[in-house]
Amino acid sequence: MKINYLRDFFTNLFVVSLVGCGLSDMGSHAGDMRLAWSEQVRLPGGEQAVTNSVVMGRTGGAWGGPVEWLSSETTLRIPAVMPGRRAPPPWHGTYIPVLLDYDAQQDRWTLLATVLTCPQWYALGRPSAPYLQYVTQDGAPWALVPLDVGYFGQKSNLLTGPRQTDEDRLVTLQEKSERKRRSSERFVKIMPFVKTNC
Repeated sequence: MKINYLRDFFTNLFVVSLVGCGLSDMGSHAGDMRLAWSEQVRLPGGEQAVTNSVVMGRTGGAWGGPVEWLSSETTLRIPAVMPGRRAPPPWHGTYIPVLLDYDAQQDRWTLLATVLTCPQWYALGRPSAPYLQYVTQDGAPWALVPLDVGYFGQKSNLLTGPRQTDEDRLVTLQEKSERKRRSSERFVKIMPFVKTNC
């Protein structure tokens, strides 16, 4: 299975062709874009939360051809899911968040993200499982930790591709489930091995 990380991600989810779309949230420079959305998330432990995400990026492409989206940064904000617990700090990164988990006993959040481009994969040492794991506990900054193999096979629970014109309402659990039917497998579940031609 050939995976070109940039094209695979946005062909399946972000809808690569943006030609002719009315984009209401353009940046000050030609081609700059900001996509934002909120979504329902069912955590592995059964709790539900609503997260807020913002993706910054640029569009570019050949004259007269399809325009492609190039992501530069993602921000994910998560509210506390239990009374008396403070929300964790926002997560910022250039990777694509795919799975969010919460340990209520330790008040610890875990976020798994995957690479977007071949250069990112190379920079990580070309791992067979192209995921990174971040944790935050008691409001501390997010920290990168070794990937817990216990997540292999776990279904993702985050929307990895909003509509390129933004979401005009809350993305529900049912809608995410329907969209993931068109997604590449590595965005649907955490895989211990992903084949690539990078």
